[in-house]
Amino acid sequence: MSKSVAAVYIRGGASKALFFHEKDIPPHGCVRDQFLMRVMGSPDPMQIDGMGGTYPVKSKVAIIRPSERPDADVDFIFAQVSVQESFVDYNAGCGNISAGVGPFAMNEGLIKDRRVNDVVEGYTTQEVRIYQPLSTKKILVAHVPIGSRTGRFVEEGDYAIAGCPGTGSPILMDYQHTVGGAVSRGLMPTGGPISTMHLSDGTTIQYTLCDAAHFIAFARASDFGVKGDEHSKKINENPALLQQIKEFRGKAAYDVGLCRSAETVDEDSPILPMVALLSKSSSDEAHIQSRLFLDNACHSAMAGAGATCTAACSRVPGSLVA
Repeated sequence: MSKSVAAVYIRGGASKALFFHEKDIPPHGCVRDQFLMRVMGSPDPMQIDGMGGTYPVKSKVAIIRPSERPDADVDFIFAQVSVQESFVDYNAGCGNISAGVGPFAMNEGLIKDRRVNDVVEGYTTQEVRIYQPLSTKKILVAHVPIGSRTGRFVEEGDYAIAGCPGTGSPILMDYQHTVGGAVSRGLMPTGGPISTMHLSDGTTIQYTLCDAAHFIAFARASDFGVKGDEHSKKINENPALLQQIKEFRGKAAYDVGLCRSAETVDEDSPILPMVALLSKSSSDEAHIQSRLFLDNACHSAMAGAGATCTAACSRVPGSLVA
């Protein structure tokens, strides 16, 4: 690269991303795309010449700027940089990386209006209002633990999340205003809790589309001939299953206007909707089991916003998650 660009490397939830001030990188367009792919080392399955980590959960970028909206503090542009293909997608949000926006904004001096909340989980917290201008066009709110004297993010704590070693301070995220962010058709974009689809191989799929925090097409794992507790690696070694899921995702996207046809879904809407295959939990600690699909492959972890969408859908009577 011809020049140095300031960046902060932040883990948010079970993902991590490079955080940039928008003023420091090229403007939105093909030059920015090339810049972000170069930074991540894409397209290359190893991303050996960049900061990417060979998996989608580690090939992410957050672009932050002060917001001009009176109801927001910062704008957050999320970029999912493909590992093996030459594209960058800006149409989806990311719940995990959203958790890093507030700490970045606090430590970088982007929050001018101090709104210190009552003590949450033993911490003094600052409310950070985050607008997503390119994806959901909605506002989410982070409650960020801060030092009462410094006003900076307090990282240390004993809060733990599944899939991530170690502990830290809790960052509470409020997604209540993100409903309908993907296709502007409310919580249930098809108008009801369950729809039916027929795949080209004759398989009949019942599914639920839900648009809250993220946009997910839920289906039963058994409808695709799997138990739902298989390891992601085993699922990804089943090309026939992945093709079925791609067709399902394409038809679901076409039904709500995200692509020109089911066959062009990877070109027109490479991320949304995500697909989640549901099954009865094999653990006493969970109510339901899910396998999430991103970039035509089974994800190694549940997306943060995907978990929020799943929880919201579970409260809709008659949905597959309920």
